[in-house]
Amino acid sequence: MKRIAFHLPNRNIPSADLSNPESGNPGIGGTHFLFAALPYYLNKYFFNVIECRIHAELPDRLPPNIKIEHTPTIDDAFAEAEKSDCDIFVFRPEEITLSVFERFKNTRLNLVAWEHNLEYPHGAALAQLEALKLFVCVSSQHLKVFEGNPIYEKSCFILNFLDAQSLNPREFVETAPHVAYVGSIIPIKGLHILAEIWKYIIEKVPEAKLDIIGNGQVYKENAELGKWGLCDEKYESLIRKHLAGPDGSPHPSVRLHGKLGTDKIQILQKARVGIPNPSALSECCPGSALEMQACGTPVVTLDKNGFKDTVAHQVSGYLCKDHTDVINYTAALLQDANSSYLMGQKGIDFVNAHFNPYLISYQWLRLFNSIC
Repeated sequence: MKRIAFHLPNRNIPSADLSNPESGNPGIGGTHFLFAALPYYLNKYFFNVIECRIHAELPDRLPPNIKIEHTPTIDDAFAEAEKSDCDIFVFRPEEITLSVFERFKNTRLNLVAWEHNLEYPHGAALAQLEALKLFVCVSSQHLKVFEGNPIYEKSCFILNFLDAQSLNPREFVETAPHVAYVGSIIPIKGLHILAEIWKYIIEKVPEAKLDIIGNGQVYKENAELGKWGLCDEKYESLIRKHLAGPDGSPHPSVRLHGKLGTDKIQILQKARVGIPNPSALSECCPGSALEMQACGTPVVTLDKNGFKDTVAHQVSGYLCKDHTDVINYTAALLQDANSSYLMGQKGIDFVNAHFNPYLISYQWLRLFNSIC
């Protein structure tokens, strides 16, 4: 039986409840959620051939079917894995410290780097490690970023997964001309772009509403927020410039929901359009796009990066060449409930067929079997 240790860097999200991944992301970054969810599903489906463990910086509210080791730093997590009977250590490259990197040079463990960012500046150094067996990207477009980098020779990709059972509508949901945004509210996630083009959308569809789900505390719970409770004051002031009404409060067409877990499902199911990260920057395998489609909500965003892998153009949504296209496709779907519904149904099928947790977990099992 193979024994796999996953390092979970959850120190900045102390109240996140990851005890039941099947209920969905509780409102944290997708990377942190998946570092708890993947070992859960591997243990669930393949318990007879694999044993996964989580070496967590904070040990509470984690899946009950997994052995949890309290390891406050990645140095501690690696040391615990090395002295135990683990075979493989899975880590996020951005968490590596210099001391851990030095210990990687002489370890008996097989190392797997699971990268979730579009760029990693130390790929050449990582590639030289004999113990590093694989550098796993999360989409085909993500993998292409590393072409020409020495780490590419050790690279592959496995799509992220989404357990859609709690997201799929169980009965017909009457939608409204609503647009939903879900994500961390930081500049690279592009809400300011949606804020800037919102006036053009409501010119075309005056009854449209914008539901903003998320805030600046998705990745760090104690991050300071501005007066609307969206994000840091500097960035929020840029968003307010476009979304404020005459009295300085959010425009009547704009609704701020804050950070939500499963409470977001009803909002997404009622929306006719989802717009995840209209900048497309940083998106490797965007979970927000998958969540929207699993709820039966067509996605409209740019034809860039991980959206190419996670949205079926003209099937489950529209991948646009520019933000003028985003405006026009969004307005068209808001005005046509039937087209939105039909596209949404295809989105449900698309996510269930290509991103279900059993399929993706099996690909990870095969990857681990190829290592040892």
